[in-house]
Amino acid sequence: MAIAKPKKFMLGLVMLIGFFAVVVMLFMPLYGTMSDGSGKNAFNVLDGLYNSVSKSSSEFNSEVGEKITEFNSQETSFTSKAKAATTDKVAGTPSRGEIAKPEEMAKQMVKLIQTAGAEATSSEKDGAWSVKVNGDFGKILASALEDSKEMYDNNGQALVKKYGFDAENAMNDWWLLFNSPQTDMSAAGGEAFEQSKMLKEINEKSIEPAYNYYTIEAQSPSAKALPILLSLGGYVLYTVWYGFSLLFMFEGWGLKLEH
Repeated sequence: MAIAKPKKFMLGLVMLIGFFAVVVMLFMPLYGTMSDGSGKNAFNVLDGLYNSVSKSSSEFNSEVGEKITEFNSQETSFTSKAKAATTDKVAGTPSRGEIAKPEEMAKQMVKLIQTAGAEATSSEKDGAWSVKVNGDFGKILASALEDSKEMYDNNGQALVKKYGFDAENAMNDWWLLFNSPQTDMSAAGGEAFEQSKMLKEINEKSIEPAYNYYTIEAQSPSAKALPILLSLGGYVLYTVWYGFSLLFMFEGWGLKLEH
């Protein structure tokens, strides 16, 4: 089939070649160096930008702290499972610390609870490790919240000094301590049900943001308004660019949509 409009076809082809050339440049490490020594590409830069502005709107520690006071001097008893977790390297952030194996993790979880002023013992059955917790529920929550604040403020060394092991491991341990017993506590009803709701809330609003945003510096969206607008505008322009390059090629080729 002959090209109906060679000039329009060539325009579309040149635009498409340019489009993919930009794609290659976006993936090339031309924009600085990551903290692990690898090159930083445009997507790493954009991830860092949007992570930093989203962090400023993900701080709920004060809200959680107010709710924790309702559980002061309230006793609790629950059992948590210790299991290895997998973490992926997040673009724009340092590599995550190596997550401990279940046996070591159980020991770490015991350390967290005992440092909070409660009782904890670890046990193993058929290769699975678990931790039994007893004590003041308010104190346990307060200790976890204190650690979350330190991590949110990128002060992981405070946790290393406090516990003697990796800060990200500590936050992972807190999350497991509070996540696995929720189903049994909810089924028990009464105080245990209310405690399970609080465990879920502190995990979602304090521990998870603290872990996910660790090492990222929070910035207000208004302070980064220009880069945000440019990146969004560039995305729209880039999408339109691709669409028009295909349109010109198809029209130049002579393809038409007809009823």
